[in-house]
Amino acid sequence: MKWHKRLFVFGLCYLGCGWASSTSWANPLELVRGVRIERPTPTAPHSPPSRPAVATLPDLDISAGLVLLHRKGCITCHDLGYTPLSNGPQLDGLAHKVAPDWLRRWLETPFSYLPASKMPQIALAPEQIDDISAFLLDQTPDPPLMPLPNLTTDPYRGARLFRERACLQCHTAAGEGGSTGPALDHLGHKINRRWLHHFLSAPHPPNAERTLSQQEAADLGAFLVRRFAAGVKVADEFAPAPPSRAAVKRGLATAIERGCLQCHALTRYAGPALKAPVEASTARHWADAHQQQLGPVPAIVLRPAARRALVQALQYAPAPPTDTDLPDDYWPGTIPPQGSSPQAYSLDAQQLQPEACGTCHQEQWRQWQISRHARALSPGLLGQLVDVRRQNPDLGRNCLTCHAPLDEQYRNLLASAELTPDHGITCAACHVRQHRYFGPPSDTLQPSARHFTGGHHGVVVASTAFRQSEFCVPCHQFAADGFALNGTLLQNTYQEWLNSPQARQGQTCQSCHMPQGQHLSRGIRDRQVVAQALELQVDWQWQKKGEHLRGEVRLYNRGAGHYLPTYVTPALFVRLSLADAQGALLDSTTQRRAVQRRLPVDQSYQLFDTRIPPGGSWIFAFAQETPAAAHFLNVLVEVDPDFFYRDFFAQLNLRGAAAPLIRQAHAQIADSPYILFTRTYSLE
Repeated sequence: MKWHKRLFVFGLCYLGCGWASSTSWANPLELVRGVRIERPTPTAPHSPPSRPAVATLPDLDISAGLVLLHRKGCITCHDLGYTPLSNGPQLDGLAHKVAPDWLRRWLETPFSYLPASKMPQIALAPEQIDDISAFLLDQTPDPPLMPLPNLTTDPYRGARLFRERACLQCHTAAGEGGSTGPALDHLGHKINRRWLHHFLSAPHPPNAERTLSQQEAADLGAFLVRRFAAGVKVADEFAPAPPSRAAVKRGLATAIERGCLQCHALTRYAGPALKAPVEASTARHWADAHQQQLGPVPAIVLRPAARRALVQALQYAPAPPTDTDLPDDYWPGTIPPQGSSPQAYSLDAQQLQPEACGTCHQEQWRQWQISRHARALSPGLLGQLVDVRRQNPDLGRNCLTCHAPLDEQYRNLLASAELTPDHGITCAACHVRQHRYFGPPSDTLQPSARHFTGGHHGVVVASTAFRQSEFCVPCHQFAADGFALNGTLLQNTYQEWLNSPQARQGQTCQSCHMPQGQHLSRGIRDRQVVAQALELQVDWQWQKKGEHLRGEVRLYNRGAGHYLPTYVTPALFVRLSLADAQGALLDSTTQRRAVQRRLPVDQSYQLFDTRIPPGGSWIFAFAQETPAAAHFLNVLVEVDPDFFYRDFFAQLNLRGAAAPLIRQAHAQIADSPYILFTRTYSLE
């Protein structure tokens, strides 16, 4: 990255916007009198990990073909070596298991029955729900279920079995328990006694040796329907009317189209294994064979482009390497247009808005919404762009390479008549290039869809680069020839990290700011994060005879793998004051010192730099005359994340469309300062 970001950080003074007078800079050097910085012993800088080779990326045809293998149900009927989207329960024998009315309500809205359902909302019309219900209720088991045994049941014995067999290790009820088995809530609306007894008395690998006897299964079943029936009389069995063959046929087609068979298996439709990659001739033969109906499987009619994509996907190895490096042009500045999305992708995956990603990646989207990344295209930035975007578009593009890096965002800003705060650094900015998807090898925050449109976005190229600090360099490290003062780049976070103890211990940016794959991107505005990074120590002596107080306030940078603060916009202030016996401050005794890299508004020089290096200390040696009323020494550490912008926005004399945006930006930071530490010491 060779471009300078100076102008759009604070540089509107160069655009002739005019500055109001300010007294907030009066005698700033008083804020560092008596302050010194202790730096850790220099050591060899951390060496970044060697980059693995860039794997050959699948083209869009392959990605589209992989989507088709899911959407057409291919991975359900055949073992192709590809994993389903979710390991949902098998659909065999539903006619003997679930009530027809329950099945229709479940397909209509699963969350009304089970708020924590893993089953997403499927977009279905009423007649489609009827057809899918008919298809599913036609899947009878083979052999048929045995009749209910004529046994006297004891639900109290069943309750003991429920506890002894630790059923809640797998099943959940009322929000508690495991997640590998289906929920037990409201069983009376869903199942019947005959199916439940058959299920409980059947062997369950890998614990087949713990199979229940007929009596135990009857007792446990009696407990379950009594405990979880939700006031409904549980039927002995269901006898739904045979569905019409036309409805069953339509239901199968709809189930395939809406993605049911991307998650659920049906034994009746199991076909031979066909592990990818396969020869081109085999792939073409397989695709051609399904152009006509094969037994119960309907014909899979593909247009030429879709057939070509599916054939290519079958020739592609299903598991791309997980140590792939990102392409060299992954961060080209402004990210080029994505182009047209393959039609096989779902409607959500064809879009670039974060809301579309949030339909499946719910938790990541929720966290991103409250992150600074989401607000990178802020009112303050937009206020600076009002005139620049048309007078000098290239200058505006430099700023947006980090604050709104998609070319689509930049073009929207140029064309928009009215600028409004919008998404800044989006999901696509980090994860999508020409509709190819990239991400870490695995994540604790797995996809959890709330609704599903039947498709997805194809293969994800897994790369460990998403867990390395180098991934953050384009926006958090200026190039070597970038804007610098006193020999130090204005943005130097990555180089600070390279020389930190954290880097040598294997901690990365993501270790603190995105732990376990979280997307909150917490930093200086988060009190907990800063409190974990800093340690406060106060040493003092009071000579009562001379009524003279001396001591040191020391702040250790124990946890941040960079200078704290790393940038020039925040500031930390340490305030010492004396208080009387009632705790009232004695104003004349207050001393205030700064932890900050301070520049004047025009950035022409550096006033001072008292930031704390990683592993280093900030030390203020103080001396204080103590009035007779003094009883307590108070030490307070305050963090102002927006110190520079507070003065910057106040001094801007912008008019027209920019003015309300700057006022909005100024109002948003009015209450951003917070108290980090407070200490009170008795002088008695």
